[in-house]
Amino acid sequence: MLEISHRTRLLVSLALATAVLSAGAAGLLPAGPALFAGASFALLAAAAAAREHREAARRRAAADDLLACIPSDKVPGRLRWRAEELTSVEERRRLARALRSLVKACESPLAARRAPVPLDWRTIRGQRRAVEELARLLADTAQPVTPRGILLVRRLMLDSLESPLFGHDRADELAATLARARAALSRRKS
Repeated sequence: MLEISHRTRLLVSLALATAVLSAGAAGLLPAGPALFAGASFALLAAAAAAREHREAARRRAAADDLLACIPSDKVPGRLRWRAEELTSVEERRRLARALRSLVKACESPLAARRAPVPLDWRTIRGQRRAVEELARLLADTAQPVTPRGILLVRRLMLDSLESPLFGHDRADELAATLARARAALSRRKS
């Protein structure tokens, strides 16, 4: 049996949807059936795109779990694609901007009321210099960083259940987490 990738299904479904809808609009096919068939092909394309997105997220999460445990000079070839994604200039700049936005939000007395999740603003203010230093390390794209360091920063920023940025009275934990991330970022990659 012929194996067809999700990407191929997506592209074929989009091409069929476009062709059928165009033929219906041009009067080459009856409008009702053309609309039904075109919409069906478009839904197939959306389903293929969703499957592809889920599969890519699953692959990234599995690679991240491994990269978090592997020394940066021992990254196997089959994980280099993810290590390169994580340490890319775009990812580093995105994380640096997010950290700087966090520091800037600490200065606003309305930040706590506007935040969609409960951040520990007092603790973040207390660690402002360490957060700014982390942002500086990320933004200095002339210096290499490790995938593990990027993963630690991502978890700090995104894991609302485990990150010491969220909740209250976790100042010591935040200081230690920032120090671990800074140390992990600074190690040279191979």
